[in-house]
Amino acid sequence: MRELSYKVIFVFVSVLSLLAPMTKSIAGEPPKDPILRIDTGMHVSGIRRVGIDAENRYLATGSGDKTVH
Repeated sequence: MRELSYKVIFVFVSVLSLLAPMTKSIAGEPPKDPILRIDTGMHVSGIRRVGIDAENRYLATGSGDKTVH
């Protein structure tokens, strides 16, 4: 039983050591060119919270895209 678990650990570590050098090449460099992001004035994810101030003047919504409008 114990010998089997040592074999499993050995195989697992061996596979990880073979895959470790590949992770850097997969990640690559971030793009040098700017990325255009258009602000549409609305959430791009579902609204999670809605809040109103005490005097009912302002309404705010919070979204999964981490914005508040």
